[in-house]
Amino acid sequence: MISFRKISAASKGKLIRAYLSDGMAPDDPGRKLATYYAGRDPRASWRPDMAPAVAQALGINLSLAPGDDALERLFEARRADTGEAWTKHKRTVSAYDLTASPDKSVTLAIE
Repeated sequence: MISFRKISAASKGKLIRAYLSDGMAPDDPGRKLATYYAGRDPRASWRPDMAPAVAQALGINLSLAPGDDALERLFEARRADTGEAWTKHKRTVSAYDLTASPDKSVTLAIE
């Protein structure tokens, strides 16, 4: 089964970043991963295989760690550096989230 969700371009980047990185209990196993991807871990970085043309189009400086401001702007479908829109066209969706998961019967069979 695949779940499908739209991420609205009109969303609040600050709320999305907070949701993905904060509000976790100290013993939550996902907290370490969220800390890494939220840019609070000094080892955090943008994708090392990101094409320079893509980074330039998104306003990402590959030599700097991802920061809160840059992530929030990207979640709002804006450039990471200046906050300008990616395009002159009106955008209502900034991304799609597709999550593949097996049917419940498959999960039970594995157990």
